[in-house]
Amino acid sequence: MGADQNIQIVLREGLKNFSLDTGIVSRIDENKYVVYSCESNGEGFASGTEFELQDSYCSDVVRTRKTCFYKDVSEISEMLKHPCYLNTQLRAYIGTPVYVDGVLWGTLNYSSLYPRKLDYTNEEIQFLESQAKVISCFLPGK
Repeated sequence: MGADQNIQIVLREGLKNFSLDTGIVSRIDENKYVVYSCESNGEGFASGTEFELQDSYCSDVVRTRKTCFYKDVSEISEMLKHPCYLNTQLRAYIGTPVYVDGVLWGTLNYSSLYPRKLDYTNEEIQFLESQAKVISCFLPGK
């Protein structure tokens, strides 16, 4: 089984675990957010799709170098003007940094147009962070 297939398996498992619609492994290239791999229960993004990093919720992950999560962005007043919310209306999000050889390579994130009913648990955050470590084993270096 190839690296891309293994990443898809990890993303499908995450979609089930978080009950969200889209899972993405992104590559961060300076101020660009590039979709490396995507798995979706609806309309996903093609590999290679590119955005300005600042237009994604992952900009917070890259800035803080920590896992960020939002149960419902529409309930967070300071997030209502975020470019990602304005452009896509994504309401639920959880993302974490992905490191390759100790260097920030990109992010692993899950999202949905619908809010999550429950708060994210510590176990879910640990699950996401462990998924990022697994995925990093399948990614090329910078």
